[in-house]
Amino acid sequence: MTLFIMSLNHVYNKYITKYYSTIMIAPSFNRFIHKKAISLPFPSKNISMECTEFNITHYQADFFSHHNISIPKTISQSVNKRQAEFFAGRYTAQLALKKLNITCDDIPIGENRAPVFPNTVNASITHTNTTALCAAALPHNYQFLGVDIEDVILMSTIHDIKNTVIFNDEITLLEQSILSIEQAFTLAFSAKESLFKALYPHVGHYFDFSAAKLIEISPDNHRFTLVLTEDLTTKLCSGKVFNGYFSFIDKNHVLTLVAQ
Repeated sequence: MTLFIMSLNHVYNKYITKYYSTIMIAPSFNRFIHKKAISLPFPSKNISMECTEFNITHYQADFFSHHNISIPKTISQSVNKRQAEFFAGRYTAQLALKKLNITCDDIPIGENRAPVFPNTVNASITHTNTTALCAAALPHNYQFLGVDIEDVILMSTIHDIKNTVIFNDEITLLEQSILSIEQAFTLAFSAKESLFKALYPHVGHYFDFSAAKLIEISPDNHRFTLVLTEDLTTKLCSGKVFNGYFSFIDKNHVLTLVAQ
């Protein structure tokens, strides 16, 4: 009887500890992150897209265990800002995958820092210092899927990096756009980031911005077109065209999506 009572006490104490831990952490979690509704001119059919907004000052390391999200050692040993961004990205990915009836607690970091998703889904994560977003789709609907969000790049930075991001004829395209040069350049940068994320699972190695060229921007319907300038695989050859979508979700951020 004594052992039975001790066993009950152990279960009870374990339950109470978990219960109070949960109700204590909930207010902090709600201050840290919440779902963010954004209106996007993107194809919604067959693409699960979730967006969250987070504040790193309210981040707690316990969030990982409470939400069954695996944390790699390299992340657990990093600064709070990196941990918070990683958690926000994985948590947002869980929300997007759940809408496709996919449960995934572990999304490891692969080579070139790319997230490794189950082979039952194509997905992509992106984040800024305050916003995280994930796009996900079943492979039979979209073979290539990549998403990226960027702060609008300042002119001083553009001067420093433009030669590594765009070709000379792309400069002409950007200057002819109705967008400001800062917006247009950020769009080009982000579009190529989205393409990298969409193609990397198929290519399996890093490739530069020079592997693709922006050949069309259509602000009226929020579309852009990229073309490969080199062979990446036997099927992803120079000349292959990819269409994408973009949106300035506010005056300081551009969001791009490659879905094909």
